[in-house]
Amino acid sequence: MEIKYLLKFTSKHEHAKDLIDGRLFMNQAAFYHDRGEGQGDIREGAFTHTSMAYWGSSRPIYCMYAAYENQLVDNIVVVPHKLVTDFQSEYVVVVNYEEFIQMLENKELRTKYALTFGIVNYHNMETEDSHRILEGKVEPLLIKHPFYRYQQEFRIIVHENLEDITEKGIVDGMEVDCIVGRKPKTYLLKRDLGRIAKIIRLDDCHIIGEKLFINLNSEEKSSPQLVIN
Repeated sequence: MEIKYLLKFTSKHEHAKDLIDGRLFMNQAAFYHDRGEGQGDIREGAFTHTSMAYWGSSRPIYCMYAAYENQLVDNIVVVPHKLVTDFQSEYVVVVNYEEFIQMLENKELRTKYALTFGIVNYHNMETEDSHRILEGKVEPLLIKHPFYRYQQEFRIIVHENLEDITEKGIVDGMEVDCIVGRKPKTYLLKRDLGRIAKIIRLDDCHIIGEKLFINLNSEEKSSPQLVIN
């Protein structure tokens, strides 16, 4: 099945505009360990789903929803409405998949580090998965528990280990560095996405049952038309 578009749901217009401008804000995978349901997953970067041993959880990731051709009807993309409630979204950025992939393959993301990008596989990890992860044959950040299958994620992973945010604390009478947060990072594309993406207000979309209908003909008010076909 062919992917047609990548969707980025966001709660703020400025975050949507950042993507259009070629600015990709990424959190470490470990950032999502203690987020709320829908956003959070204690298994992010784990190399088993039964014990929380992690591999690459300090790497930054950028997550988007992959919309396939069978979800496109008369220039309307049909997706689960749960995507909106999970992320408390008010906007969605719709990006032409083929054009965006071409940019990544052409190394247009400004970083000296290697990239891995692709579709997330949703299945329970088996012993063989864990072995292949430890051998470097499988990317653990592209495997998630089947519970999250509805998210249909496409991910960009930068092979850079970001630092934790620490503060001094006292544990058992000893001063130690306590992790209080995870440093994010913004990566820049060499050019913007103005020709291949557009912002759509979710208030302009229709909801029927548990489905959200995103009309690709919708135009953001006071914004120029963006061509994504």
